Amino acid sequence: MKALTAQEMREVDRLTTERYKISGAELMEAAGKHVADAVMRVCPQESRPPHSDFVWQGNNGGDGLVCARYLKQAGLDPRVWYFGSQPRMRRRCFGQFYRWQKDGGALTVIEDVPTWEHRFEAISRAQVLVDAMLGTGLRGAAERLLARVITDINRVTSNATGMKPALCLRLITPSGLPPTARQPVVQC
Repeated sequence: MKALTAQEMREVDRLTTERYKISGAELMEAAGKHVADAVMRVCPQESRPPHSDFVWQGNNGGDGLVCARYLKQAGLDPRVWYFGSQPRMRRRCFGQFYRWQKDGGALTVIEDVPTWEHRFEAISRAQVLVDAMLGTGLRGAAERLLARVITDINRVTSNATGMKPALCLRLITPSGLPPTARQPVVQC
């Protein structure tokens, strides 16, 4: 597997769209479906947890929302968490957000640290965690609410080496990495 920088990943997406006429929406749909397939492969039917949690902020959430939609269609009950005062996203991601809500998907908005502290217990019990918080548009270190969320999730997941959650997938840019290690990204 080749690791790409955020800039290289944006260029790969651009070239794919130009050369092969695959739209950004199609790329997002494929990425989200493949992540859902990975969750289904790793968690066999008989041991599949009823809940998977999706944490997101910004446009990377489109891939996470697609994944949540496919898992919902497979009979799971994914919980989607958004960090920020209002879901802000570009058109492609908004399309996935609209589909998620149209299909009856719920969204929990976490606007500030006190709200996060109140809701953190629910995420800390997750068996599957899909982190779609940060994408290739990230500039610098996460701050304020996102920095706190990343710190708390890393504590629960023991920096992705512990037994809980059973599965932790981080899409595009692994939010739990320190800012200096965040440059290489891998596209699912």
